[in-house]
Amino acid sequence: MQTNISEAARALPPVQQIIMMLDQVLAGSPTTQEEAAERVEAVRKLSELLSRVGIDAESLIRYGMPHRAAFAVYLAMITSGSPSPLLDVRRWRSLLRVPSSESDSEDDQGQIRRAPKEGVDHIPLLLNRWVENARLADILSWTPPTDEEWADISLEPAPSDDVTDPYLWLWQRNTLNDLDRWLTTSLHMEYRWQNRHDVGLFSDEALAGAGPATQLLNAVIAKRAVDPRTRNDDAMFWALQDAAVRYLQQEKYAEAVTLFEFHRQRFPEDSRAMNNLGFCTMPIDPSRALHWLQKAVHFGYVDIAINVYNQCCCLERLNRAGEALDKAESYWQRQRVPPVDTGFLWVPDADGWVLQGDGHPEEELAALAIRVSEALGLHDRTVRWQERLDSLRVPREPAT
Repeated sequence: MQTNISEAARALPPVQQIIMMLDQVLAGSPTTQEEAAERVEAVRKLSELLSRVGIDAESLIRYGMPHRAAFAVYLAMITSGSPSPLLDVRRWRSLLRVPSSESDSEDDQGQIRRAPKEGVDHIPLLLNRWVENARLADILSWTPPTDEEWADISLEPAPSDDVTDPYLWLWQRNTLNDLDRWLTTSLHMEYRWQNRHDVGLFSDEALAGAGPATQLLNAVIAKRAVDPRTRNDDAMFWALQDAAVRYLQQEKYAEAVTLFEFHRQRFPEDSRAMNNLGFCTMPIDPSRALHWLQKAVHFGYVDIAINVYNQCCCLERLNRAGEALDKAESYWQRQRVPPVDTGFLWVPDADGWVLQGDGHPEEELAALAIRVSEALGLHDRTVRWQERLDSLRVPREPAT
C-alpha cells in the first residue's frame, strides 16, 4: 500500500484517482496493527494530494464519505462477526445498544442467521454523527468514544445540507459511474457545474475530472423528476451490496443474507433488498429464494430479466422444470424489453453454482431453457431456444 501511495504522491494523479484511492482505503478492514498504520499513512498522503487542489480531505471524509469510514462498525453491528479483529465489537454494541449476536435466532434448517429485529434503525444516523464529530485518528482506527464523548456527540446538531451536499456530490462524481446511484442533489449540482452556474466551495482544478455525459445526466434528472426517489439511504445500500458480494465469493451465504434482511427491516418495501435477499439465498434454500424473488417483482423490482432468470434457476433446482420453461417463455414473449443490463448471476457448473460478476441474464436464461427442454424431451422448444441464444451471441454492427 505504501508504495502505491508514494508513487501517487510523486505523479500527482487526477483528483478522481485520488478520491477513488481514498474511498478504497477507507472501506478497507486492516487485520493487523501494521496494516492499520499503513492505512492511516495512506489517508495522510492522499489528504496532502487533495489539499494541493483546495480540497479539505477531512471534511470530505466527515461529510461526503461517513458511510465508508464507519462501514466496518456498521457491518459488525448487523452480522454475527467482525470484519477486523482490531474492532472492539463489544464496546460498539454497548454504545449503539445493539443486542448481542448470541441472541440472534436461526431458521428451521439452521442456515440463515437473522439480523437484529429491533433497536437498530438508529445505527446509520449515530455512526454518521460519530464520523462528523470524532477525532480523525479515532475514526480511522474505529476507536469507540468514552461515555462522556458519546453523550456529547449525540447532542451535536446535524450539519446543514449546504455543508454535506457538496461533499457528497464530490464523492459521487469521482467514484460512482452509475448515475442511478447518485443523490438528486448531486445530479443538480453536477448540472449547475456543467452549465457554468456557481456551485461554490470547490475550485475548477478540484472539479477537473470528467463528469458524466451531459445527455445522460439530463436524462437521469428528467427521470428522477417524473419518478423521484424518496429514500436517501442508497449509499449504505450499495455498500451493503458490495459487502454481500464479498461474502458470496467466500461462500458465506448466511452473512450475505443477514445484510439485506437488516436493510429490509428498515425499508420493508424496498424491492432491491427483496431481490438481493432471494439472490443471496439461492445456493442454500431455493424455495425461500423463490419467495423473495417473486415478492420483489410484486413490489416493483425493475431488472426483470435478471429476476426471471433467478426464478427459473430456483424452479429448476426445485424439480419444477416445466414451470421454469413456461416462465422463460412468458418473459420472452411478454416482458422482454431490450437492451438488457448485465449483472451478478449464479451460473451452474458441475459442483453447483458459480458467481459471475458481469453475466448476461438473457443468454443464461436461454441456456437454462435449452437444458430444461432437452431434459423434458421437448425437441421443438430446444431448437427455438437455441435460435434465440444464437441471435443474442451474434456480434452487433457498430452504430454509424
